[in-house]
Amino acid sequence: MEVYRREKPGIVNSWTAMAAANEVRTAVISAALYDTLSEYLAFRHVVRQSYSFHLQWEKMAALVLNTEATMRSVEDELRVFLEGQ
Repeated sequence: MEVYRREKPGIVNSWTAMAAANEVRTAVISAALYDTLSEYLAFRHVVRQSYSFHLQWEKMAALVLNTEATMRSVEDELRVFLEGQ
């Protein structure tokens, strides 16, 4: 997908930390969910920094149409993480 993503080198965000296991816990979310949520985060940035007439349906369609499935994935992965702790 990666239509809105703009990576910033050297910046570690909470999504990155949640997708990585460490010595205390397993990963909270999968790498696939990390990628999907990063797209939503980048889209949010575009919406907040732009006027609505700059939005292009072709770029945001996949995000809009997959919102429910993404939320189910978030809920499922968080449930699995919490049950495993």
